[in-house]
Amino acid sequence: MKKNKKGNVHIDWVISIAIFLTYIIVLLAFIKPSYKPSFEGDVLVGLVKDSFHDEAEWEVKKILLSFDCDNGGVYDFSLGDYIPDLTGRFKVVNAKTENIASYTGSLKIKLNNHDDKFWVFYNDLEGYPDAVDPGDKSLGMECESPPEYNIGAANPIVFKGISERKLDNLNVSKIEEKFPEFRQFKISVLSSKGELKDSYCFVKGRIGKLSRNECDQTVPPADVVVYGVNLGDAILDRDANLEQIILNIQVW
Repeated sequence: MKKNKKGNVHIDWVISIAIFLTYIIVLLAFIKPSYKPSFEGDVLVGLVKDSFHDEAEWEVKKILLSFDCDNGGVYDFSLGDYIPDLTGRFKVVNAKTENIASYTGSLKIKLNNHDDKFWVFYNDLEGYPDAVDPGDKSLGMECESPPEYNIGAANPIVFKGISERKLDNLNVSKIEEKFPEFRQFKISVLSSKGELKDSYCFVKGRIGKLSRNECDQTVPPADVVVYGVNLGDAILDRDANLEQIILNIQVW
């Protein structure tokens, strides 16, 4: 009996094509879920978040200053000798009484006993109110010479957060520069209760912060995909106090 070789070749070809197509389908099933366009989702949100922090974040430093002298009195000295990165904006507070112990002109500190400790707050953006002049340094304070052996400053504690002053003057165009031209974003600063805080709502293409109504009316078109995220954050004041907020970012 003569075999139909032509038919066998045809069947082998069909089987090979079927195996190849099955392989492609399986491969796509594994690859497709992990594929994301390079400027979507987390990438877009990350661009907005990083640029926003570059424009709105600041630092406040707090450092412990210790004295070891024989008795109390008023001491006049240069704080910059002990805190090298100190700027002209600072406040000195008695660590025990929490009274402001100096003023930002010619620094004077009044010591109540030989081992007083003070917190020094300083930053590069906001000033502090002047304290009452503690009096004439001739009232007497005896420290052994040289004084650097009797005065010490610890390493600073660094606080980071959002500055309300920077939010009030936020330059949205600086955020736009790092964002794709044909995409849109909206940034809302919310209180811990989820309510818009002090009209801190910023939208690409708009100047300054928007009112609550303007913010609510700025919504993405119904036919586009919107990526959104709520991030925990904090507003930081010049006294290193932190107020918890929610940073809501939407991109489309």
